[in-house]
Amino acid sequence: MCYPKDESLPGIESLEDVHALLDAAVKYNMERVEKKVRKRLIAQCFLSTDAVRVFAIACRFHLREEAKGAARSTVGQSIIGKPLAKELDLVTGRQMCELLHYHDSSQKMHRGDKGHSR
Repeated sequence: MCYPKDESLPGIESLEDVHALLDAAVKYNMERVEKKVRKRLIAQCFLSTDAVRVFAIACRFHLREEAKGAARSTVGQSIIGKPLAKELDLVTGRQMCELLHYHDSSQKMHRGDKGHSR
């Protein structure tokens, strides 16, 4: 993966793999690998099923754009009541509250509530 020609991420099929590889890429300052893994982190296959986990991993590495994309992907998804992912340990209480606030306000706008009680 360190060779510039190869743009693929062979065998990286789970968020656990993405997280571990991103951790190594950051730790060892492998910029090309990090760039590839950041793209893989926000792949639709992860965002459509595990947007909160993607958000948490992005927050862990201070990946602002990836975290924003993951937050946007939560709109239309239920994020409360799902089993708690271990990645939630990676976010601060503030980050989680910001995600919940964003999700709630976006859901209301998506439904057309705009804060009006029914």
